[in-house]
Amino acid sequence: MHRNMHGKVGLLAVDLDGTLLRSDDSITASNRRAIHKATSNGVQIVIATGRPYDEATHLLKPIHCPLPMLDAGGADIRDTTGRSLRTILLGVEQAVAVLTTLLQYDLTRTTIYTSDGALILEGPELQQRACNIIPAILAARIKILKILVSPIERKMLQRELTARLSQIEGINVTSSAPWNIEILHQAANKGASLKWLASKYGVRFDQQAAVGDSCNDIDMFAAVGTSFAVANAPTNVKRKATVALTKTCDEDGVAQAIEVILQM
Repeated sequence: MHRNMHGKVGLLAVDLDGTLLRSDDSITASNRRAIHKATSNGVQIVIATGRPYDEATHLLKPIHCPLPMLDAGGADIRDTTGRSLRTILLGVEQAVAVLTTLLQYDLTRTTIYTSDGALILEGPELQQRACNIIPAILAARIKILKILVSPIERKMLQRELTARLSQIEGINVTSSAPWNIEILHQAANKGASLKWLASKYGVRFDQQAAVGDSCNDIDMFAAVGTSFAVANAPTNVKRKATVALTKTCDEDGVAQAIEVILQM
């Protein structure tokens, strides 16, 4: 960890979708320049995303700067070389309980993120494939980081599913968009993983900052001294942030946050 030369913030956690990434999944030139400016001034940028590591790494290629990452919603922590530092798996009983609950609904698509890649269940075969996977989970042949249900076309269904899943002990039920649900181990979230990584770097609470847009960023906001919500974030997320930015993910919101940080 480099000494922060330009103010008190030494670590900035940056969400991907709806924050660093534009609506078309690209990264603006201004945001790329801002990230390089921050790192050159001693601020460690940490990517915090619900996406799996390989997928996120591909989207980050235009930055040309290796960064540590909290991927799969915080269930996996990687260093700048891609080496896994910590993994928090969904428990066997919890995973089976989640899938058993999901099987009771007519869902379009469920993605199971494992330590070996993603298993996508969709279409008419979703129910049968999910049933076939359960024995492998019980035999510990499949190690699950996160289960993603998306898209959920009706808001009422999302609320009902969230309420039912939240009754399962030992899991974290969250969302990265209005049309999805993410299920992880109860200890796996961006905030807890950021605390763990920051302690490794020796960065105090008041030296940490984060920028995001979704419900799964709220734990991260609570884990840092200064938090930023981009302008496209929903009201409930903005209320949890220290600063509500005036720029969206399509308008260089991350660059705006970095400029504020470098002036602190």
